[in-house]
Amino acid sequence: MLDEKGFKRMTYDEILTELENRAKSQFGQDLNVGRLSVMGILLRVIAWFIGLTWQLAEAVYLSAFISTATGVNIDRLAKLLGITRRQAAPAFGTVTITGLPNKLIEIGTKIRGPKEDDPIYQTVADLTLDGAGNGSVGIEALEAGVGSNVLANTLTELVEPDLDIYTVTNTEPIMNGVNTETDQELRERYEDSLSTGGASTLEALRASLLGVSGVQTVLIEENDTMTELNSIPPKSFSALVYGGSDQDVAEAIYSVKPAGIRSYGTTEVVVEDSIGGTHTIGFERAEVVPIYVNVTLSTNEFFPVDGMDKVQTNIIKYIGGIDADETVFNGLGLGDDVIYTRIISAAHAVQGIDDVTVELGTSENPVGTSNIAITNRQVALTDADKVVVS
Repeated sequence: MLDEKGFKRMTYDEILTELENRAKSQFGQDLNVGRLSVMGILLRVIAWFIGLTWQLAEAVYLSAFISTATGVNIDRLAKLLGITRRQAAPAFGTVTITGLPNKLIEIGTKIRGPKEDDPIYQTVADLTLDGAGNGSVGIEALEAGVGSNVLANTLTELVEPDLDIYTVTNTEPIMNGVNTETDQELRERYEDSLSTGGASTLEALRASLLGVSGVQTVLIEENDTMTELNSIPPKSFSALVYGGSDQDVAEAIYSVKPAGIRSYGTTEVVVEDSIGGTHTIGFERAEVVPIYVNVTLSTNEFFPVDGMDKVQTNIIKYIGGIDADETVFNGLGLGDDVIYTRIISAAHAVQGIDDVTVELGTSENPVGTSNIAITNRQVALTDADKVVVS
């Protein structure tokens, strides 16, 4: 029923009881409605179909609310605030190539890891190696999703071998591939965002940027004075963005920024408007602070066989980065310090550990035993190569 407290679906048992009582009122109180009687079987069949109708009515009712809607229904509700579900996006990054001096490596050259089922990437531009046979070029995965994220020094093979290309590798992890946004992720973003439709507020700008595939964190600063403030020119704003492609970020800023107000930043991208005009959109990229962790464990008989892997995963999950199985964890956001004791706690979450010793730093062979301070323009990041557990 539907009343001031909302919708309450009748259960199968409640429906069957109502049907049995109604049947007895019509045919007499001594009517046999047992589960093996003819009348009992008929009533149970009817109750089952009525129950389906109640389930449908409940689903229709719940689809009207962001907290309970699912699938296409939550998509439609989110659109009322100008929010759309983020779609899966392929990972992208840079590879370093050595080979024959002045060798032309054409766009679309395919690269992968050593395993047959490793994700395949392709170059996104032509590259001519320099006189020493060195060069770097952007690459993008052929398939979207987190499965295209890889650790550093993973992409080492050409799909089609070329004797004039000697080596190829990604010196940094590639971890910006994302899956299609889940219902829960869309719901949380809906609740955190304000309407972007027709609005030119900072919140609308932030909501627009958070809707860009791969964007994890956004910080926006504005200068509404007539003098420079915090390196931002007068009557300008600056968006500090972590994640997402430069082009997508720039287009998201242009779509909601106020007319006549400059979008300032050291990263500049040209965006074309609906009538062919061009606009230079600037923004800032968050500085990534690499976090190195050495963990030494003292364990007992309850420590699982894969305990070291679990400790490593827990630490990466806390800080943020790419795990050994290429799962990406968002972890800490802009300006979040790396807390030394939180790493110890992450290790102790695995059973069978008597004691934990942690050494922490921002370079290889860390020796620190205190927190790592992260400014509001930085984000901490680690990966399976940087977290060593023994």
